[in-house]
Amino acid sequence: MIAGVMWTDVILMDEVLPEAALLSLEGPSKKMTIGVPKQHGFLYYFSTSPASHSASSTIASFDLWHRRFGHVSHGRMNILSRTIPKFSVLNSHHCDICPLAKQTRLPFSSSSITSIAPFDLLHCDIWGGYSAPSHSGA
Repeated sequence: MIAGVMWTDVILMDEVLPEAALLSLEGPSKKMTIGVPKQHGFLYYFSTSPASHSASSTIASFDLWHRRFGHVSHGRMNILSRTIPKFSVLNSHHCDICPLAKQTRLPFSSSSITSIAPFDLLHCDIWGGYSAPSHSGA
C-alpha cells in the first residue's frame, strides 16, 4: 500500500504491479474506492479534472491565507486571488501584525566615546529568552 500519494502524482511501477487492476486509491475510511489508474506502458496515472481539485479544497478565510503566505501585501493577495478558486480579496482587511513586523529599531544615539583598538567598544542589542505561542496555540 502506498500512502500519501496526491491525485496529480505519477507512480512508476514496472515490476511491482503488472496489472493496473491491482492498484486503486481508497478514501480514509477504506470503504470507498476513489480512483483506479490508467496504464500507459509501465506508467500508472490517475486522471482528474481541475474542478475536482478545487472541490476537494476547503474554503479558508482571507486572513488565514494572508498569514500562511507570510503576511503578503494586499497587491500580491489580489494576484493570488486570480489563481486560487473560491478565494476573494477583502478590501477592508486590517492586520495588526503587519505594521509590527515591518518596524525597524531606532539607530544608536550619538556618543562622544571612541575606541582606540578593535573591540575596545562594542554596541549590541541584548534580548533574553523569547517564547510566543503560534496561531494554533502550540
